[in-house]
Amino acid sequence: GWVAPDIYYMGAAGVVSFGGVRIGGLSGIYKDHDYRKPHWERPPYSPGAMRSVYHVRQYDVEKLLAVKQPMDVFLSHDWPTGIAFHGDKETLLRKKKFLRREVEDGSLGSPPARQILDHLQPSFWFSAHLHVKFSALVSHESGRTTRFLALDKCLPHRDFLQVVDIETDVRPPFLLAHDPEWLAITKQAHGSLPLQSGPSNASARCSSVDDDEISAVVASFGSLEIPSNSFASTVKATIPSGNRHEQHHGKQPRGVAANPQMETFVERLGLDNRLAAAWSDQPPRPER
Repeated sequence: GWVAPDIYYMGAAGVVSFGGVRIGGLSGIYKDHDYRKPHWERPPYSPGAMRSVYHVRQYDVEKLLAVKQPMDVFLSHDWPTGIAFHGDKETLLRKKKFLRREVEDGSLGSPPARQILDHLQPSFWFSAHLHVKFSALVSHESGRTTRFLALDKCLPHRDFLQVVDIETDVRPPFLLAHDPEWLAITKQAHGSLPLQSGPSNASARCSSVDDDEISAVVASFGSLEIPSNSFASTVKATIPSGNRHEQHHGKQPRGVAANPQMETFVERLGLDNRLAAAWSDQPPRPER
């Protein structure tokens, strides 16, 4: 949902459309030791949870691998593995010499992101993470191509901005909207959302959805438009004043307020808010 004006969070994984352009995304960084774990983290976060909470999980990747319909744009923090071999690798290594070993042995990047790239074959893929501008062109066996682009940090004299034109048949005004196929996949996988702490094989146990399933979800969900005015503050904002004693450094809220956007979303899908229910249980903080 909306986290600030004009900033929309797509979740750990998600698909939306804007002006008829279909956009998918995968949040976080890949770490093999956390990949198959559930979403066990609960506020207030332990030091370990503060790191692992943004690590990519198998559950969310499997939901994206269930998508069948064409994708225009995909967003990820990590680069997909092997992407360096589809662009100017030597220039990249001149800029980032310390990456040479990982590039050459194929370990640079995210294996799950590569799975998604090979499966969805989007027209564009945009990534971040490595703080360097790099472009590549991936040719798929299907004949489709993906234009990959990563940009540098937003600092003076760095390549942090590029304008890309993407064609659409939709005329303005452009609206942000939920994706029908993704809604159906989310509903199907909801029952297997892994939330308990401890090691597990946190599979989404979902498969591709058919047209009938998609139509049924859309019929019950209603309008797909995502209103731009649906943001609601759930915590008191921190306003820096220059006074260290007024900024409460290092403190985390003990309780978690329900997000009205999430409540509305799951209600319209006919689901229970399992995440809010799990947070209210206040389970132990098992990892440091």
